[in-house]
Order: sequence, then structure tokens, then C-alpha cells
Amino acid sequence: MPKQGALQSNEMFFSAIHRVVDLFVIVFSGWLISNWIYSLEFKTTHLLIVLFSYSFIFYFSTIFSPLYNSWRSESIASELKHLILYWALSLAIFRFSIDYILINVNVEKSINLEFGMIWQLTIISLLISYRVMLRYLLRLIRAKGLNSRKVVIVGTGQAAKQFAKKINDNVGLGFDLLGFYGESNSQESSGNTNDKNDGVINNYLGDFISLIADAKKQKFDRIYIVLPLSEQHRINELIHQLSDTTVNVYIIPDVFTFELLHSKIEHVVGIPSISIYSTPMQGVQSFIKRLEDIVLSVVIIVLISPLLVMLFILVKIISPGPAIFKQTRYGIDGKCFEVYKFRTMDVSQEKEVTQAIKSDPRVTGIGKFLRAHSLDELPQFFNVLMGKMSIVGPRPHAVNHNEEYRKLIQGYMLRHKMKPGITGWAQINGFRGETNTLDKMENRVKYDLEYIKKWSVLFDLYIVFITCFKGFKGKDVY
Repeated sequence: MPKQGALQSNEMFFSAIHRVVDLFVIVFSGWLISNWIYSLEFKTTHLLIVLFSYSFIFYFSTIFSPLYNSWRSESIASELKHLILYWALSLAIFRFSIDYILINVNVEKSINLEFGMIWQLTIISLLISYRVMLRYLLRLIRAKGLNSRKVVIVGTGQAAKQFAKKINDNVGLGFDLLGFYGESNSQESSGNTNDKNDGVINNYLGDFISLIADAKKQKFDRIYIVLPLSEQHRINELIHQLSDTTVNVYIIPDVFTFELLHSKIEHVVGIPSISIYSTPMQGVQSFIKRLEDIVLSVVIIVLISPLLVMLFILVKIISPGPAIFKQTRYGIDGKCFEVYKFRTMDVSQEKEVTQAIKSDPRVTGIGKFLRAHSLDELPQFFNVLMGKMSIVGPRPHAVNHNEEYRKLIQGYMLRHKMKPGITGWAQINGFRGETNTLDKMENRVKYDLEYIKKWSVLFDLYIVFITCFKGFKGKDVY
């Protein structure tokens, strides 16, 4: 049997150590703050009650949580998110009982509150800090080949190669990828070399029979089965045969062939399912996005109200017709709504909307100025306030443009998984205005989908900030 990593771990042992360290941080930080910093006149008994009560609550609130599971294959952000969640839960429970716990403590309540705030902030700061440092230390150790896990991939297709590349790109996982098993006559499995192609080890280890034999000899720790969905019979057969080994077996669904959009795992009556096309606008995230839109739109409308009034009057005086132009657009989930704009063209009876082009005779004198500086879109802040649009998101296109491009660009309609925005990731990257070629629209859609995948409040604020400097101009805006 080959030698494993020099720091071959026992997960249960390290989980127990993790818990002990957390409890030590809680108790020691409270004792240190109360005695050395604040010199609070706690009786020893009362201080111990305070410290160990919170420790007890924290311990039992996390006992059935994933906080002390192995985080080897997860990001540090995911681990810290769980940590903060259970810290806040423990704090909430503790807060309900703190008055009873401290009822006999001979100090003023204001001092108790100050001590509690400093203590809790110290706890979460220390818990986060030592986890980040531990991750960094493990990354250095694993980069040297220690504390590693020998893994193999079953499958030789594109999905298997992409999964292998992700493993190789994340050395902090501590995975030593030995190579691939698959059909011996597969085109991808030809050759038995350790050459790297785009960062992926192209080492063919053998067919499925060899896989079972090597697994029984314990030549590796983990097996990742990355086979196409059409190979379900083969997957079932491998799982059955691998049950006669002690190797850890994982299945990676062959979803790399799809253009995933905010994919995630959901459990439906206990059965895991993977979303291929989904929206980030669900639950708390939807509430946060809406709150962001309301706050920003109200502030902006108040600030630009004199400008809105002035532009309304100018459009009305200079060009006969209504000052506000309404047009049907596709919103979130493809539902139609009316978008508001300052009218920039002569009143037209055209049934089909055609995109403005350079030197378009329909554009009025003031309309040219408004369009060049995106001032015609200012009324859309009222669309945002009404909940039909967002400050940041994919720009809404005319209905006939949607129907045209959905036939030409794969995944085009996925940009409607979020509310359309006044500005967006595509716009600040130069894709504003006329899309007179297919590649311009393809690039716009590419940035729109990238925005949906990466959405966060900070990302929105970054886009708003950049828009203030470069989002109101464009060489193709007419």
C-alpha cells in the first residue's frame, strides 16, 4: 500500500480539536477582557457562569451543524458564512437569558452591555482569524505534497478534463490527481503520459476493470465518477462493484456541457437536484436587491428632480408630442412591462420598432443630446421604484429584438433571469447603444450572463460607481 500524506488526518480527531479551540477562544477572551481590560468586579462564580453559559449554548447550537465537518473541498467564504450564522444564533439565544444569568452581578447594566459587545466582537474576530490562518497554513502544507489525498477521475471526456483542471488550479484542496480511468479505445484516453494540456494531467491509468482492481489494492483515496448522463447503466455498475472496496466514491454530474447559470443544489423531499438555469433573486437575496433598488432610486430621484423637470419641459416645448415615451419590454422571467424614457424621436406611427442608427432622421435635436448622454433613460428610475426594473441589470431590449436574437444567440433569454437595469456590466464594458452586428449582441449577452452569475450587492455598487465615470458614453450611442 502506497504511503499517504505525511499528515494523514483523522477527521473526527481534528473536529474535536476544532471544537476545543473554539470553546477556549470564547472562555479565554471573556476572562481576559473582564479582568485585564475592564477590571470588572465580577465574582469568580458569576464570571464563570457567564463564560460557560455562552460556551454551552455555542457548543449545542453547532453540534448538529456542518461547521466542524471537513472543509477541504469547500471555500473559506462558505466556512465563514456558517461560522457567522451559528455565532449569531448563539448570541441571540444568550441575549434572551443574559439578564437572568447576570442578575446577581454587582455592576451597572451599561457596563455589562459594553463588556458583552466587546466580548462578542472579539470572539467572532478571533474565530475568523484563526480559521483564515489555518487555511493558509494548510494550503502551504498541501502545496508541498503533505496532508494530501490521492484521487482519480473516472471518465475521459471534456467534463472530466474540466473537473481535473479545477482540481489542479486549487492546490489548497490537497488533492494529488493521479489520472483518469475510462474506455481504453476512447480518443481522449489515448497515450499514457504525464504531459499537461491547459493545466490538466493527461495520464490514462486504465479501463474500468483496472479501476476496480486498483481500488481493491487501495492505490488511491478518492474516486470521482465524471461520466455522461447517458452512461447511467455504467455508473450503476461501477457503484455496485466499488461497494466491495474502502475507497471514497463521489459522483460529479456531467453538467459542464451546459452553460450553467447560477447553478446550485436543492433538496426536494430529501432528493438532491441540481439547477442548470436559475436566478440569484430568491429569498433573502431578492429582498436585499429590492431594498437596494428602493434606497438608491429614491435618493437619485430626489437629487435629479430639478433636472427631470427641466428636461420634461424642454422635450415638451422643442418637439410636439408627449414628453414621456412608453415602450413594451421584456422584464424578469420574460414578463412584459412598459419602460419609461424621455421621447427623443419625432412622434411615429410605425408598428415595428427599429433600432436607432447613426444620423437617424427620426431623432430630434434635443433627442440627440439626451441619447448621447443617456439622459433619456432617467425616467426609468420610476420603473425601478415601481419594481419593474433594477438600478443594475441587463438592459431591456425591444420585444421584436428579443424575438429576433433569441433565435440567433444560444442562452439569450437567460438574461431575463433578473430584472432589467438602467445600467449594467455590459454597458460599463463598452457595449452600449446600437448592436448592428451579431457579435456585438453576443458580447452584450455574454456580459449580462456573467453579471447574473457573479451578482452581489458590492458588484452592483461597483457598477454604479463606474457608470458615473464611463457608463454614460459610447461610440455606438445615437
